[in-house]
Amino acid sequence: MTTVNQNRISRVTMIVLNDVIHDSRVRREADALAGAGYDVTIIGTQRICDRLPDTESFAGWTLIRYCYGSGLERLRRYRALAPLRHLWQAAGLIRFLRRQMPAIWHAHDFPALLLVTAARLGKRRPGKLVYDSHELYFQREDVSRRGRGRCWRRIGATLERRLARRADLLLTTSPGFAAFLSHAWSVPPPVVVLNGAILPDDTPPLERPPGARLWLVHTGYLLERGRLLEQILSGLTRTAPDVHLTFLGEGPSEARLRSLSNELVLSERVHFVPLTPPEKVSAAIRGADAAVIAFDPRPPGYALTLPNKLFEAIAAGCPVLAHRTPGLEAFLKEYPVGVLWDSSDPASFPAALSQLAADSSRARWQSILQATQQIVGWDAQAARLADAYSRIAPEE
Repeated sequence: MTTVNQNRISRVTMIVLNDVIHDSRVRREADALAGAGYDVTIIGTQRICDRLPDTESFAGWTLIRYCYGSGLERLRRYRALAPLRHLWQAAGLIRFLRRQMPAIWHAHDFPALLLVTAARLGKRRPGKLVYDSHELYFQREDVSRRGRGRCWRRIGATLERRLARRADLLLTTSPGFAAFLSHAWSVPPPVVVLNGAILPDDTPPLERPPGARLWLVHTGYLLERGRLLEQILSGLTRTAPDVHLTFLGEGPSEARLRSLSNELVLSERVHFVPLTPPEKVSAAIRGADAAVIAFDPRPPGYALTLPNKLFEAIAAGCPVLAHRTPGLEAFLKEYPVGVLWDSSDPASFPAALSQLAADSSRARWQSILQATQQIVGWDAQAARLADAYSRIAPEE
């Protein structure tokens, strides 16, 4: 891995607007940069009612959670005051950020970019700026939708373009995103640092459901928007009774998925397991026969994504049953670690599952998955990140 030259300033401050507990990309990037010799601080956020530690120390980096005040929490019940509440929170966080003096700011996604830009205004030594676009922030919805929301997205996308063009380093998470952003921002393609997962540790795997001849898993947040979770259940109805599915994760769609499982007479075959720490997901699923991945192929933000769950499956040695999107189709063409299905064709899910099962026992996939992990796993991505940083780290 590239290491920091001793004559370079190496303090890095990352900004991300979440509590960082389950943000595997941010945590792994902090690990990678700390391993390369940088002094890394992550500034995340939390509400006062979350009661998480304000400061935590890890191997090589520190996490500080900026806490929103109790008075603002009481305003959450008044939806009409949401803009005022957000502006007040942003102002407080900007004041906090202005007290930081890193050599390099690392903004994760557009809201953080906006706040970091404001915090750097007027500073004699503003520091270098890294913009890490985890997703196509303003292309996550169906682009055919009209109305006020579409207008705000266009305004936001224009602002993002102007701010991103000022960054010293642009990062993103998939080749499809890099090509899209290069065209949208009229810049060279951002450096692609995939959401590569680490190999499983000694964490025990999940128990295989009793009677499961084929065991499928779906990892990640249970939110229907952009994720075809109900279509996965619909596909499962067309498979044999001994095909089981485990949702490893939590989210607002869980209650609906449980209800739908009952309606489709799948309750004995569909299982729900609470969220697992990101670094343990690959270990948890390594006994499964396939990992199911499904995204809406219409909005570019979903069509071109290469999600965490793809790389978690690869690290676990688990082939994927992936819904056909341009991003996943291109990836599987280069790295044939699974098969594709299409929710618009009712027969597609069982046919793809039959193809996966017929083509392989677990041993059939191991050589492909192991070779792919060497290329797309986190060790390779960490080296790519450190190399990109070495080209912008300012002289002391």
